[in-house]
Parts: sequence; C-alpha cells; structure tokens
Amino acid sequence: MSKLVKFAVVGGVIGGAAAYFQGGGGNGEGTSAASSVVPGAAGGVAVGATLGFILDRRGRKKAAKRAGRTVALVEYGRKAKPTVDVALARAREAAEVARPHVEQAASVAKERAAESAELARHRAQEQVVAARHRAGETVLKTRHRVAERL
Repeated sequence: MSKLVKFAVVGGVIGGAAAYFQGGGGNGEGTSAASSVVPGAAGGVAVGATLGFILDRRGRKKAAKRAGRTVALVEYGRKAKPTVDVALARAREAAEVARPHVEQAASVAKERAAESAELARHRAQEQVVAARHRAGETVLKTRHRVAERL
C-alpha cells in the first residue's frame, strides 16, 4: 500500500474518533453522533491523503536520485575497467620480472643471517668460557680468604 492510502486511512480514523469524542458520542443521540463524525472523518481522510501524497512523492524522488547515483557508479566502473585491467596486467608483469631479484635477495639475506648466527654463537661460547674462568678465579680467591680467617 502506498503512503497516500495508509495516511488517508489513519487520518480518517483519527479525524472520526476526534469528532466522535468532541461531539459527545455515546450520549444516546444516534443520528447526531453519526452526522458529526462523518465530516471529521472526511477531514482526517483529506489531511492524511495529502500528507501521504507529499511523502510518497518525496520518497519517489529520493529513490530516483539514488537510482541515478547507482547508475552513475556503474558507468564509472565500466569506464574504469579497461584501465584497471591494464594496471593489473602490468603489475603481474612487474611481479614476474621482480621475482628472480627478490629470490636472489632472500637467498643472500639467508646466507648472511646464517653467518651472523654462527658468529654470535661463537662469541657467546667465548663469553661463557671467560665467565667460567672468572668464576673459578673468584672461587679460589674466596677459598683463600676463608682459609686465612679460620
């Protein structure tokens, strides 16, 4: 259902109810209550239909504008597709050209890292030996001092 119909029905119900309660509905006068409700309901229908028509029209304009934007985006996409395809192809070619160089650089880096690790291991072993030697000397000095004090 369109907004025009929905608002007309709701407006008619509200207008009729307002007229019924303002006119003293339910006081026993059957014909006068109905005669006062009809103009109120008709006014509510008219106001609701007008409001619904305005909102319906506004919604259609917005929908058309959104559809126009969507069409424009699709057209931009269609126009950009060849350029994107060319750029993608060139990026693939560049990756293929760069691959051997990258593999070579990775191989060199791996060799240098292995050499550095071996050097670091050798230096660490030297430090351990030196620390053991210093610890041994310290133990001997401490034993000598303890023996002198006893």
